[in-house]
This record gives sequence, C-alpha cells and structure tokens, in this order.
Amino acid sequence: MSRHWGERLAQVIRFRRQTLRSVAQAVGCSIQAVHKWRRGGDIDHQKLQRLSEHLQVHWLWLKYGMVGVPHDEIVEADVSLKMPDLVRVLLSDDHGDVDAAIDSLGIGIIEFDLVTGSGYWSPTLRQMLGVDDESAFSRDVFRRSIHPADLAGVEEALRQAIISKNTVRQTFRLSDHYAVEFILRIRPIVKGDRVIKLFGTCWRRADLYSRNSTAG
Repeated sequence: MSRHWGERLAQVIRFRRQTLRSVAQAVGCSIQAVHKWRRGGDIDHQKLQRLSEHLQVHWLWLKYGMVGVPHDEIVEADVSLKMPDLVRVLLSDDHGDVDAAIDSLGIGIIEFDLVTGSGYWSPTLRQMLGVDDESAFSRDVFRRSIHPADLAGVEEALRQAIISKNTVRQTFRLSDHYAVEFILRIRPIVKGDRVIKLFGTCWRRADLYSRNSTAG
C-alpha cells in the first residue's frame, strides 16, 4: 500500500513510460514541481486534474487511493452501486464514469487546505449546499450553509480531526433546509507530524420529516 500519493504518481509515471520533463510540460509546471509531487508534496486541484488527465488515471484515485470513497459510506448511502463497481470504473479507460458513479451515489467531496486556506468542492457538494457554479471555494460560504444549531458540532469535528489526526464523522443540517440530515466524514491528510489538509465526503442521510412520520 502506498504511504502517500507521490508513490502512486511515481508508479504511474513509470507505467506510462513518462519522464519528469514530459509530465512537467503536459501540466505546465517545473520539473522540480513534479519531483516534489513524487515525494508526496502538495498540489492544487487544477494541476492535479491536468496531471491525472495526462497520465490517464482518475484524480481521486491518484491523490487519495481507494479510501477516497470508503465502502461504509456507499453502504450507508443505501445505493445499488457497490465498491467493486467503483473499482472497475477507477481502473477503466473511461474515467468520466468515476465522476458519474460518485454523482449517482449522491456523495459530495470537499477539501480544506490548512496551509494556504484554499479548497475544493465537487459539483455534487455545491448542489447539496445550494452554492452556484460561479462561486469560488470559501470556508465562510460552507459555514453559512450549515444550520446554526449544528455549526458548533461541525467545527468541533474539524478541530478533532486535526488534533487526533484520525477520521471523524459528524451529522448536520443545512441552514435553509433543516428537515434533511447529512453526514460529513473528514479524513486528515498528514505530512510529517502535522495535518496539512482535511479531505471530506458528504452525503444525505435521511429526510427527518419522513422518518419521524413513519415512526409515528
């Protein structure tokens, strides 16, 4: 198992018979940047996508391996597509199927860069939070989308992920749609002895009104 994403990158570069120079030219960066990535260094999402397209692998697998969309989330989301199907599309030539598969699961992806303050959210998460396509990633926008009664719990979960360096889970509701509950799973990305990023997956848990009415 790879210790960091740079080891997967190095393997793919060898498999595709690429050089550091050819990769750098395709991505539009320096050879030193590619060398840094092979050691597990940080990369912004735009360059990650260009790198993945050039090497013909999916960015989610390249950066996070198969833990990008864990099996327990797929089971809890109560959907028909199971992990073997996701593995198949990850390893296939048509990597657009991966995005379609993740979208069909209703799983949103978010990434907080704790060093630069930048981040990324997937189209599915934007739709969940009601964020338009033109809005750049913003932690403030993410916080405002959470119901005030649940915000402290989400912030504490993020803090615990950083302190413990372990994956945490937290439920929350949206500020303008409090009848629907979501699950947020946060995995810290550690470099050296500190957490540099938080990688999150989010999916709809249940319609609380429907659940309560059924229970009654």
